[in-house]
Amino acid sequence: MRPNICNLIGIQPWFDAATFAIFDLETARLATLFPSKPHLLSGGICLLSLSASPVLAQPSDRSRALESGLIYLSTEALDWPAENHCFSCHNNGDAARVLFRFENERVRSETSKWNDLLQWLNQPALWENSASSDVVLSPTLALIQFGLASVVAEEQKFMQKNPRKTRILIDRLLASQHPEGYWAVEADRHLGSPGTYGKPLTTALALEILATVVSPETKAASEKAKSWIMNDAPTATIDLAAGIMIPHQLQSNPSDLPNAWIQRLIESQTNSGGWGPYPNRFPEVFDSSIALLALASQRPVLPDLSPLKAGRAFLIEAQEAAGAWPETTRPTGASYAQHISTSA
Repeated sequence: MRPNICNLIGIQPWFDAATFAIFDLETARLATLFPSKPHLLSGGICLLSLSASPVLAQPSDRSRALESGLIYLSTEALDWPAENHCFSCHNNGDAARVLFRFENERVRSETSKWNDLLQWLNQPALWENSASSDVVLSPTLALIQFGLASVVAEEQKFMQKNPRKTRILIDRLLASQHPEGYWAVEADRHLGSPGTYGKPLTTALALEILATVVSPETKAASEKAKSWIMNDAPTATIDLAAGIMIPHQLQSNPSDLPNAWIQRLIESQTNSGGWGPYPNRFPEVFDSSIALLALASQRPVLPDLSPLKAGRAFLIEAQEAAGAWPETTRPTGASYAQHISTSA
């Protein structure tokens, strides 16, 4: 039985989903297979427009690594509500987002098992009632994790677009933006984790949701966020990676992004292919995943694809036998919630 980290919300179960390692594994693979086909990638949602390329053959271990990871997350996401009588941000936010993106056939074949989750994702007014003793949850974290899952569910046509749901989600995100332009899960400036993100990554993920609605309000909020990150001079790996993704999400002119940021991220890659929380630190799966997302978003301007290939190899090597990845936790210690989000 998994640890019960959520409160009951009426009679509805609520679950938690997280997506980063699997998402990066697939993203980095596509980047190496299709180097001439740019695709839009930002903060966990990847819009792909790809065609086959004979330049690089598909690695034989890709299907095993990705498939075993998806099977693991699918089991955890579907089992959570029945075992805990609630929904979880990590299992049904981050993990569900990955499954909606990559597991179309499997999800569609088990539609009845997903109906409760889809109903939950359609009710943003309930999301901030979530609670956890494992990861510090905040209304912003719930909005982003469930919000991104609902965006992908609509995109993949698992649920119909709901203008009322979207309006509530966007309004609450706009209201939670700091006057300086960023979004934050935690008030203090701590190094981000799979459960707390840090300000730059929280901001990048919030912008992914705002991008689904074009309005003067969302445009102004996005530009304020871009201005903030460009003046923030991030140093931690995930902060630097998120800073690289934000202008890309806004489809800014490439010259708006300091090339030095991309170079710094490449230079901080370890010999193992992964990234640590800071340069010259032991590599972690979560930091490596976010770094790969950032570099994949800048693929057309990368001098070569070797950082993506090495990072992908690091993730495959780090994968556990069950299909998941060891969690990155800050402070250190076991955390089921961050285990799911790290794997996703």
